[in-house]
Amino acid sequence: MKPPIPKRLLRSIMQTIPRTTTSFNIGKVLTRTILRPENRPTPVDCRLHGSLPMTMDIAEFASNDLYCLGRCFEPATLRLWDALAAQATTIIDLGSHVGTFAVSAASANPGARVIAVEACRKNLVFLRRNADAIPNIEVCPIAIATVSGIVPFEEDYYSGGGVVIATEKGIPNEKTVDFAQQQRYLVKGLSLHDFCVETNLLRIDLMKMDLEGLEHELLTGQSDFWSLYAPQHLVVEIRESRPAVGGVTDVFETMRQRGYSWSRIEHLLTLPRLRRWGLANWHFWRDSASQPVKRPFGDLGKT
Repeated sequence: MKPPIPKRLLRSIMQTIPRTTTSFNIGKVLTRTILRPENRPTPVDCRLHGSLPMTMDIAEFASNDLYCLGRCFEPATLRLWDALAAQATTIIDLGSHVGTFAVSAASANPGARVIAVEACRKNLVFLRRNADAIPNIEVCPIAIATVSGIVPFEEDYYSGGGVVIATEKGIPNEKTVDFAQQQRYLVKGLSLHDFCVETNLLRIDLMKMDLEGLEHELLTGQSDFWSLYAPQHLVVEIRESRPAVGGVTDVFETMRQRGYSWSRIEHLLTLPRLRRWGLANWHFWRDSASQPVKRPFGDLGKT
């Protein structure tokens, strides 16, 4: 199916202008105003980085961004990701969506093992299709959770994925979950440690984490995972203001104690300084790893 002409025009423009934060932000302004997602399913074929075939539904918020912005989608993050992937042996994409980062990593390093983890049913349709022709991508249809078991999962229109629903009683069964909404269902959940065991991982060179709010708990907890499988490099999406848990300073302190340095890669919200909270991609790396970033920022006030 062909996208509307205005979206094709924007994508063509984005393919020719510099891949900068400015072009990323301009594109996001347009996709949130006059070029919003379609009102009905609209699967389209396109090429990531101009050469890698992908299919996505531009009726879905994140895929609409991905299609319209083209090579300017999260440009700083994808440049760093590809550079790190080229040197990695094992690459994990947690919250893979339709496979943008997994496909990009597999292309940057055809010899690497790439595991794309996604629980959202509608995303899995496109992820499997996009990964099918790439031999070094493995699709893992599970949700990453704090505890392994059957967990309720709720799709989210704006994030393009979904989130494991937290409950006070721990892992629920089907009788404890309200399925009145079509976008809520049960999925298999694995803790980070159990995911590594189930996929026979011995080490992780590079990992991306985009789990719609679960990142805080995974970065500050999961001690068995961090003691045995701590990735050399980690690219993670973090909300920079979480009043309910005292901000994110505990994340950085915990990661410092684990031997990591860090640097913000790029903001993901247009005009972030005008908002009460921020959303950004961060790069964490262990001191023993190569350090492509000039210097880490030790506290949030300096970033």
